[in-house]
Amino acid sequence: MRRLTSNLSSIRIEDISHGKWLFFMPNSLPATERLKSLKLIQKLFNRNNPSVSAYPLRAVIYRESSSEEPQYPQILITVSKRNFKKAVDRNHIKRQIREAYRMSKIQFPGNVILAFIYLSKDLPQKGQIKHLMPILLNKIKSV
Repeated sequence: MRRLTSNLSSIRIEDISHGKWLFFMPNSLPATERLKSLKLIQKLFNRNNPSVSAYPLRAVIYRESSSEEPQYPQILITVSKRNFKKAVDRNHIKRQIREAYRMSKIQFPGNVILAFIYLSKDLPQKGQIKHLMPILLNKIKSV
């Protein structure tokens, strides 16, 4: 179990079960915010979950009603192998999406899981994803 405390410069999480303190900056993307659970990924894509788009990005949203305490969502980023044959290109796009999300992430009430899907068949222009991410996150918050 974890308890969250914050101030202006950093967020401190107390891991109550292990008696440790974990520190991270608000603009970081720790491993706890990355979606790795196969069960949660299946829940995210197997149901008729809402999605919002800001081309070339689409976000699929899954909300668990476990708590209403504001927290950062877990995210998953996908880029189609069909559209980008080279792993270098796929990784470059995923890195841009991760960076744009990290710089503009917001807290959501409850446990939210997001999947960002890159839709275009072309590499993004410089700054395109950074410009679209706040727009997409505001659309997600309003859903």
